[in-house]
Amino acid sequence: MNDTYPSRVKTRKYFIGAVLLLVFQMILGLVASTNFLSRDIALPFSFDIVRALHLNVMVLWILMGFIGALYYLLPGEVGRDIKHPKLIDFQFWFLMLIGIGIILSEMFFTGKNWWLVEGREYIEAGRLWDILLTLGLLSVVYNVAMTIREGKNKMSSPMLVLAFGAVGSILMYIPGEIWFNSLVAAEYFRWWVVHYWVEATFELIAAGALALVLLAMTDVKRELIEKYLAIEVALILLTGIIGQGHHYYWMGAPAFWFFLGGLFSALEPVPLFLMVWAAYKDLKENKKTIANKVALYMIAGSAIGNFFGAGLFGFAHTLPQVNYFTHGTQITAAHAHFATPGTYMLLVLGITYLAVPELSGILNFSQHRGKIGFWIMVLGFLNMIIALMISGVVQVYMQRMQGLSFLTVQNMLLPLYGWRMLGGVIAFVGGIIIAYDLIMLSSGKTGKPLFSKRVLPVSNPYYLTALLFMAMAVLIAIDSALASVNLVPFFNGLRWLRLHFITIGAIMEACFGFLPGLVASWARKPLPSIRWDIWLGLNTGMLALLVGIPLNNAALLYAGGTLIFIAAVLLLMQLLGLHSFTHVSAGRNFYIAGLGYLLLGIIVGTGLFLGWDVSLLGISVPREVHIHANAFGFVGLVFAGLLVDTYPKFANRPFAIPNSVNTIFWLMAIGVAGLILGPWFNSKWFLVPGLLLYTAATILLLLNFIKPLIGDYNALTPGILHIGTSYIWVFVPIIANPFIMLKVVPGTDIEAAAPQALIYGWVLQFGFALIPYLFASLMLPDPKLGGNWFSLITVNIGAIFLWTGIFIKDYQTLLYASAYIFWMFSIIPNLVVAAAQESHTAQIPGASKQTMRRLLK
Repeated sequence: MNDTYPSRVKTRKYFIGAVLLLVFQMILGLVASTNFLSRDIALPFSFDIVRALHLNVMVLWILMGFIGALYYLLPGEVGRDIKHPKLIDFQFWFLMLIGIGIILSEMFFTGKNWWLVEGREYIEAGRLWDILLTLGLLSVVYNVAMTIREGKNKMSSPMLVLAFGAVGSILMYIPGEIWFNSLVAAEYFRWWVVHYWVEATFELIAAGALALVLLAMTDVKRELIEKYLAIEVALILLTGIIGQGHHYYWMGAPAFWFFLGGLFSALEPVPLFLMVWAAYKDLKENKKTIANKVALYMIAGSAIGNFFGAGLFGFAHTLPQVNYFTHGTQITAAHAHFATPGTYMLLVLGITYLAVPELSGILNFSQHRGKIGFWIMVLGFLNMIIALMISGVVQVYMQRMQGLSFLTVQNMLLPLYGWRMLGGVIAFVGGIIIAYDLIMLSSGKTGKPLFSKRVLPVSNPYYLTALLFMAMAVLIAIDSALASVNLVPFFNGLRWLRLHFITIGAIMEACFGFLPGLVASWARKPLPSIRWDIWLGLNTGMLALLVGIPLNNAALLYAGGTLIFIAAVLLLMQLLGLHSFTHVSAGRNFYIAGLGYLLLGIIVGTGLFLGWDVSLLGISVPREVHIHANAFGFVGLVFAGLLVDTYPKFANRPFAIPNSVNTIFWLMAIGVAGLILGPWFNSKWFLVPGLLLYTAATILLLLNFIKPLIGDYNALTPGILHIGTSYIWVFVPIIANPFIMLKVVPGTDIEAAAPQALIYGWVLQFGFALIPYLFASLMLPDPKLGGNWFSLITVNIGAIFLWTGIFIKDYQTLLYASAYIFWMFSIIPNLVVAAAQESHTAQIPGASKQTMRRLLK
């Protein structure tokens, strides 16, 4: 640690205190979210108290983090130590005392004592705590002012902005301490506190701190940083004041505020985003490296979260034409959970990860825990935000446009509220990991990686979204189990969601993510960059379907299907462009044919909801055509191609009959055509030959897979067995066909249940093994197959239970519910391991470009 400014070590307690309060806020959020799942769950305190605590604790940890940052960054800028070091300790404990007082008061004195709890939304703290907090902040400003006054260096622009924000925080808190007899006036000035803290003075503190952190971390030209800082300050003073008007919609203020407030409040985050972007460009152009990657992740995430969560999302939400419908819905909650954690939480954590190792005298430390916590937290908040956004859209449409009652709509949203809580749990796990890591660093312990051998490159956006959809699949499996036994209501689109969270969600995201790299490596071409147009089209389309299917909204369904179709076409074009005449991927034809069948499946699937399959395309049984095109066409061919390309490496032996690959391809491709044309024309002349050809191709593929492994028991790892046993559930429907023909079991039961076992037993199980391996192969020299013994057992028991339920009618409901429970348990360990693992090979020069080629040699 640098002892030039010894008082800085005192700020360590501020950062650790802020992180612990953040974890406490997360706990309060989880407690409050249970109230949305069931109003019969008895909370220790009423929902309004828990919500108030959740919000007020947030203000406390933001203040604590900002004060710590101010005292940490100030000495280096002014060239002298803090004027009154003892005040730093006193102010910390004074702030903690105020925080404890606010928490206990809201727990036990709400509605009883005005001095302890005022009860006004967002500023519930009583007048006593208001006065003490103002005095505490004044003492901070005094200490900062005296330090600046006696500083050796000229006052820098970032520090001036930071100090001005601190003074503004006090000034803007005072209106909340004034009593007004008029409710309109009270509301008007209440929003002064809320808005001018969050979107003015806190923004100034964030801007100054961000500028100083970037200067400390990157060595970017000060003139460049200060240019964007000046623009930010100007926009805050302009838009922060005018943007206040977007809060005035329902309180009787003049109408001109609506438009001005909605327009101007969106511009504030733009310069901060540009500031970080400029620093990133400078680093890239000058080939600079930053050792503290965790702090960099947090700082960059803060700029992105601020820009999208507070800026773009806030702008779209606060426009008067939109806010008329969305005000007070879950869209407001989505905006809050995007903007606040995305802006202030990540910024405070970034500064904390910059300060705590230095203050603890640690120059080099293991960053694994911090990175793991960061990505898990991001994954959790993404779950929460998407769930809240969809909930809000449904709420607006069903309640405010269709006129359904509030409680009716709330019951419809129960599955989405469960999804939201799942996101909260994931984010909480990330928060615990980060808090533990920082406490260890604060005590001088560098830490060891949570996973030292099998690590994955989670920086790939497709990998992150695949994990997101896997998390959704856990929730939907739970909901399906509960709906099977009538514990929760069945909602429109449940069957679609439980299949497509895995197919269009996890599996398609994964395939789109690693196929270009796989094909390029075989062609001896550079690893292609992430195509963000493809990723955005795929995920925007999926989001449109997630909203459109429960609502049965034609416009959203058409838009979603079109966007996914365009993304698939772009990927197909990319793969075709990676052709090489001398080095060709054996699986390339499988991938291209599979994508072709996917395009057909998208067209037919979209038509299923919009009604054009029968009338326009003349399809006799459109649902079967869609399933066969997607499952056997896209998934089956791509999976076969992946086995052809990767089996020799992960199994350490060649195929049993290497020359049979072309035969497998043509049998499978022509067989899928027959499986599609059969239900299209309702003709067995197409269906039966197609089924025989596809079955023959699959048997030949498995023969190549299994025969080289016979006798080598050490090779039978959970990953190998996952792949092998997954194909059992491809053959079971074929074996079941005679039972349908003999009328032992109604065909309708198998048609309804078989796709579930096919997707969970085959597709999901195959994905457990090979998807982690393929993503790891993009970065690591020795990747391993995924999966474990627990998931191997539970995923197959789930499939057994579902097929048993088809034949045993008396216990069908219980067996179906048990199947989804087992599938849920099979996903969780793989999801946790995949989310926790992350790559430390970013520091290995050329790893991402060379490893896959070594993998495929």
